[in-house]
Amino acid sequence: MRNFWRTVIGKTILFLTVIIMAVVMAASIPVIYDCIDSDIYQYSEEEAIARFDDSQIEQWCHFEANNMLNGHGSEVVGNVGNMCFVMTDPEGNVVSKTEGADSCNLDHEFYFSKNTDGTAKWVEQTLKGSDDTVYIVKAGLKEGLPENDIFKHQHTLIHYASEFKFWIIAIDAAAILIAVFAFVTLMCVSGRRPKTEEIIPGPLNVIPYDVMLMAFFLVIFVPMILSQGEEEVVITFGLISIPLAIGLSMSLAARLKQKSLIKGSLTYKTLVLLWKISKKLFNAIRTVIVNIPHIWKTILLSLAVLFNIFLFAIPHRSYGVLGIFFLEAILIFPVILYAAIQRNKLMKGGKALASGDFDYKVDTKGMILDTKKHGDDLNNIAAGQKIAIAEKLKSERMKTELITNVSHDIKTPLTSIINYADLIAKDESVNENVKEYSDVLVRQSVRLKRLLEDLVEASKASTGNLEVELVPCDASIFVSQTAGEYEEKLQASGLSIITKLPDNEIKIMADGRRMQRVFDNLMNNICKYSLPGSRVYLDLKDEGSNAVFEFKNTSKEALNMSEEELVERFTRGDSSRNTEGSGLGLSIAKNLVELQGGTLRLQTDGDLFKATITMGKI
Repeated sequence: MRNFWRTVIGKTILFLTVIIMAVVMAASIPVIYDCIDSDIYQYSEEEAIARFDDSQIEQWCHFEANNMLNGHGSEVVGNVGNMCFVMTDPEGNVVSKTEGADSCNLDHEFYFSKNTDGTAKWVEQTLKGSDDTVYIVKAGLKEGLPENDIFKHQHTLIHYASEFKFWIIAIDAAAILIAVFAFVTLMCVSGRRPKTEEIIPGPLNVIPYDVMLMAFFLVIFVPMILSQGEEEVVITFGLISIPLAIGLSMSLAARLKQKSLIKGSLTYKTLVLLWKISKKLFNAIRTVIVNIPHIWKTILLSLAVLFNIFLFAIPHRSYGVLGIFFLEAILIFPVILYAAIQRNKLMKGGKALASGDFDYKVDTKGMILDTKKHGDDLNNIAAGQKIAIAEKLKSERMKTELITNVSHDIKTPLTSIINYADLIAKDESVNENVKEYSDVLVRQSVRLKRLLEDLVEASKASTGNLEVELVPCDASIFVSQTAGEYEEKLQASGLSIITKLPDNEIKIMADGRRMQRVFDNLMNNICKYSLPGSRVYLDLKDEGSNAVFEFKNTSKEALNMSEEELVERFTRGDSSRNTEGSGLGLSIAKNLVELQGGTLRLQTDGDLFKATITMGKI
């Protein structure tokens, strides 16, 4: 059934049901109000008719008595519908009467006297013998009510209302219940389609909701207001407003479900546009102010202050005050300008120092007191920094050269040791124990050679002396290639690798050779320190403007080290240092990533080890 109400036919049925029930309510509620106003629910039909007749006849008689006593009436009044009356003076002379009054049943009698202003005043029958001149008005209705007037109309209405007064309430209650059910159901299915939960708004959704509300107000309420309550206009536009209001409600329900009511409104878009314009204007003004030279800022601020002082002095109308003002301006303004010029020199010196230009010298000529001292301090800082940097560069260069030269000198005899030890191991005439010793010698020599190579590379990477050639690379290839190369080695360590790649291609600027060294260092670290039987995760993620590589594994040793300790040189994942390795792998990887414009972050959580490489996309 829910899918049926979501169809066009179902929505149309609900829409028409709400309209019909609204019309029924609009018609029945005034009828119920009239029944209450006519006391139909309190009295019988005859009593209600009698109460209405008494009220109307009494009002009419008072109106005619006023006319006669004011001299505006006539002796014979024309046909006034089903009502008849005869007005006589105290002597019994007829003052005024309606045509056909003789054939009417004049069963109502009223007494009036004349006020000083000529209007009629009600009096009781007991005052008839007083000094006031009392007029008698007898009135009644024609037999059978032959005329089509308010009496006949009201008698007919009271008759039918009395006969159906409880049915009207039942019909109105049923109409309300049906209208509420149909309206709620219609709101629930608005923006829905059969067999899907996707919100599909109607064609009117392209129109901002506040624009639709404004159009509804202009089309419906403005004509009703301009008509000044004319019944036909109010009823006509009231009926037109029902389907329009239901349509607006449906659009409102769909927009609320889609969460587009506020952001889709013209008011919101206008406010956002104004905010953007204001923000851009503010930024433009701020940019102009920031880019105004410091001296001009000082001049403008000084002129503004002086102008305010001048405005304050004008109301005093004192030439003495104005004279003092101009004298102060003449004396103070040059001092302010001089201070601004000297401060501008200091600012330029500080800016040059901050940018690393230690050859810049602050011109302290003309400076006095603390300003000159501050300028000298800036120049001394520049000179000291220049010396310190030169010493540091010299130290780093010497350290790199020392490591490179020592490594080169050690590698030559080490290569000979490896070669001769290998020859001994292959010699058939040599004792088996000697061969075993030779194998140990070869293995440890190779390890020492690898350590020397790592030392050289770590030194060059930390000082930025490694050549890096950045070219566009497909980030997915690094993951796929690494997973393929290390699959057998991981299986030999009792590990399984799981990779995850995005659907789209991700391009980064990297040096393929250096990047592969980073992956090798991380994967070797994983192979050595992962818990056997666990999984290794290698993921590539597309995060906005960045490509993110993630390496995750479970350590077989407790990881009680921070990120800084992990990337520190010669730090090993096992405190007993049983595994092979120099402890330089993570440090080298971090430096290589940074040389390519990326970042390497290491995290531990219990036994979980996670390495994250972030590179900018192109």
